[in-house]
Amino acid sequence: MIGSSLRYLNAFNIKKKFIPKFQINLNPENFKYLENNKIKTSNYLLNSITVLLLFIFSSLIALNLPVYFEKSKVLKQHPNVVQQYDQKLNEIKNISGKFKKIEADSKLANEVQSSNNEYYKLVKNINTFLIIRL
Repeated sequence: MIGSSLRYLNAFNIKKKFIPKFQINLNPENFKYLENNKIKTSNYLLNSITVLLLFIFSSLIALNLPVYFEKSKVLKQHPNVVQQYDQKLNEIKNISGKFKKIEADSKLANEVQSSNNEYYKLVKNINTFLIIRL
């Protein structure tokens, strides 16, 4: 049996090719071995794919880690930015209220000045009328 296996593997580089007539495995657990080999190869492939995917995802996470830390710093500053924005918005509202008050006062001053000009014209006309009468 050993010699025939060596002849089949051609360990001694024999020129005449040995073609076996029967390829029968006499072991009764041959099918279990074949199934176990299939299971082992599928387990090996699935484990290698899992390791490969784990490596890919971990490398993606490692590459994006600086971006994550940068964005976390920005997010930490976000409440301060919102507070500053609200303060500026309140200042703008206060200043716009003051401008509206100034515009209202300037309209009132223009009305007073125009009425003052009319009063001056009226007094001037009365003076000229009185001077003419006297």
